[in-house]
Amino acid sequence: MVSSSTCPRNTGAEWLKNWALTLQQGFAPVGVKANLVVETSQIYYAHWTTVTTGVTEWASRSTASEILNSAYRTGANWNSAHWSNPTFDKTLDELEATVDVDKRKSLTQTLEQVLSEEVPAIITYHRGSPRGLSKRVQGMSQDPNRFLDLRTVFLTA
Repeated sequence: MVSSSTCPRNTGAEWLKNWALTLQQGFAPVGVKANLVVETSQIYYAHWTTVTTGVTEWASRSTASEILNSAYRTGANWNSAHWSNPTFDKTLDELEATVDVDKRKSLTQTLEQVLSEEVPAIITYHRGSPRGLSKRVQGMSQDPNRFLDLRTVFLTA
């Protein structure tokens, strides 16, 4: 049996198109036929949360709760899977309400387990942001969103 899915994606980056092609080729041996539809970002992002399957680039978020609230909370605008789990939402509320590091770690692990077992999404990669610096570069901080902010950077002799 061959399953078929149309997979629209935006044209914002050639590498993302290539990634969609790689996924298409990887699905074929297990009987999944993916029909790629390449769209401009204006078209794609007008309906990206309604496609059956999509290849979408997400910007990073500063905290786990920020990304989880955006992507997986019941009814969230960017919950493209339209997934809902009241227990997950309650655990996410607990995460938001505590500052205790050990408790947050435990809650995050619980959320990760539920995501792994239930969410109909495949996260195929995470981008790192390594930065090579000379010891002469001072004032360079690593932003949690990986943005490069040079306002406080200076060079020493």
